[in-house]
Amino acid sequence: MATIVREETAKISLHQVFQVIAEEGEPAPTFSCFSDGSPPPTLSWEGQDGGVALPNGVALVPRRQNLALMWNRVLEYTDSGSYVCTASNGVGAASSVRLELLVRRECKYVCVA
Repeated sequence: MATIVREETAKISLHQVFQVIAEEGEPAPTFSCFSDGSPPPTLSWEGQDGGVALPNGVALVPRRQNLALMWNRVLEYTDSGSYVCTASNGVGAASSVRLELLVRRECKYVCVA
């Protein structure tokens, strides 16, 4: 008897919104991306503006079909930027979602963007 194996391109989604605004010095939210496909996709997060290493103090935490991006410190202004989660399983093209994080800092005198 033949076995039929169904392959599906990796699909991906974020649990949160695609843009997050936070204050410097606050605890960071955890960002998770979820995937589905056959065979099960491999997930990865890339740092700010694609391909750049994740900031210090940021960990990747794998869970069943998701990969969480977690800060183990408070947010810094330099954490602002784009973070990209990619799902790939070798069937079709990889799928990616981009999250924009804007960390605002308190201005005491004159602030320049």
